[in-house]
Amino acid sequence: MPQFKKTPTGPFHSGYGCLIFIIMALTFGAIIGWAAYTLLKQNNEIASFTTEEAKPLPAIVLSDTDKTALADKLKAFAQTTAAKQTAALALSIADLNALLVLAQDNAIGNQEGSAPYMEMLRITGLDAKEKLIRTDIRLPINKLPLIGKGTRYLIGTATFKPEIMGGSFDIKVQNITVPSKTVSEGFLYQLRDLPWLSVAKLKPDIAAALGKVTSFEISADERTLVLRSAAAGS
Repeated sequence: MPQFKKTPTGPFHSGYGCLIFIIMALTFGAIIGWAAYTLLKQNNEIASFTTEEAKPLPAIVLSDTDKTALADKLKAFAQTTAAKQTAALALSIADLNALLVLAQDNAIGNQEGSAPYMEMLRITGLDAKEKLIRTDIRLPINKLPLIGKGTRYLIGTATFKPEIMGGSFDIKVQNITVPSKTVSEGFLYQLRDLPWLSVAKLKPDIAAALGKVTSFEISADERTLVLRSAAAGS
């Protein structure tokens, strides 16, 4: 059987192996260092427009009679849309805030990892020209991993843009303002992608009704948001 013999093709020095390990260490060290820098930079940006303490938003006073009336209005809209008939759901600013209470009562938004809508929002107005919903906000933001534990709060105002997306009605953040502070564009960029009704749509009946909405409008007097569903085949 022939014997194979390894023949060096060039000079070799034992320091080469150490050099390779040094290069690897520097490469991975740079990656880890950059990740740590990015994390700290993001943490500092968020800290610049949030606060450690925040008072709860004003209470929403809603009688049992008002709750029942609004629940019946929502049920009627859902039943009409389910029957594939034309329907319209008119919601005043008071109704929109009352919806936050109904969501709380029905454990919508209380899932692990999500705060109740009522603890985060108060609808303050509507913009007919731009088709926007104006709100006061109190957004809880968990501290970043490895930075610390606990929650910070973003206190300010926000505008939401209603949309028909993926065959369903939803709303997304358009802009956030915090008095005397600048909210970073990077933070807003990530927040603008989030559909805010996704938690509500975990309820099949809500998802079905919102999936029937084909158009919406804000009344000229800016007092009412109207959701419309067209009849099947129209």
